[in-house]
Amino acid sequence: MTHIPPAQWPDFDAIFFDIDDTLVQTEPGWELALHAACLDAPRYAGATVDPALLAASYKHTSGALWADYSRALAPLGSLDAIRRHVWNQALAACGLHLTSGQLHRLVADFGIRQLDTLHPDPHLIQLLQRLASYVPLAVISNGPTTLQREKLTRAGLDGLFDPVLCGLDDGVRKPDPHLYSRGCSTLETPPGRCLYVGDDWTNDIAGAHQAGLHPIWIQPDIVPLLTGPAPIARFPTITACASALLQHLQASRRPSAEHLPSPLTGSRTEAP
Repeated sequence: MTHIPPAQWPDFDAIFFDIDDTLVQTEPGWELALHAACLDAPRYAGATVDPALLAASYKHTSGALWADYSRALAPLGSLDAIRRHVWNQALAACGLHLTSGQLHRLVADFGIRQLDTLHPDPHLIQLLQRLASYVPLAVISNGPTTLQREKLTRAGLDGLFDPVLCGLDDGVRKPDPHLYSRGCSTLETPPGRCLYVGDDWTNDIAGAHQAGLHPIWIQPDIVPLLTGPAPIARFPTITACASALLQHLQASRRPSAEHLPSPLTGSRTEAP
């Protein structure tokens, strides 16, 4: 399933989006940043460790800790503290121990390198600007507000979404339906009149469906649908999705000046 004809789409008055690997392709930059960090860490410690072994340790440790977020990570508070804890655990599993200063540098570089890989996609920016002339666009993300807004800025998408809800700051993360409910309440739009576009099956598709929104799955690989209700559509890229949504709205309604983004925002085509 790559597309459902517009005539079969539900009526909707707002579109919510995930950020990571939906609006902004963060996975490639994360991998590059992780590879660089796994080269740096042994040098800081004055030890020899296979970078691939350290990367595998980090991925395993990160996956396990984030899966137990409310108990293992939420009490730490900030993303910086969480990253320090995850790296500490991953390094220790490989017999590496960094000083506080070395760990701070490793975590800071890890974050900067991820952001430095993000660049605007002019075609996507144009599509989203045109979508925003028909219906309000908003974001529901699991990351921290400051970082997620920076990602939107680097991608040239700042000013197009309101609200931008970030679960890490509030301790309520997808797939908790309360985060979706907050977004719908902010827009004063019932969940059944909202679409949610995301790439993660559990957090985005199952979570949005549980909260009563209509989910759309961004999935570049041809894989079978997972357990649970099917999304209303699946697209290989966010650009293909935005294009299909725009075609549907152009055929079914006129743009509204109420939803046009400010001419001073949402029009960046170059990274800052």
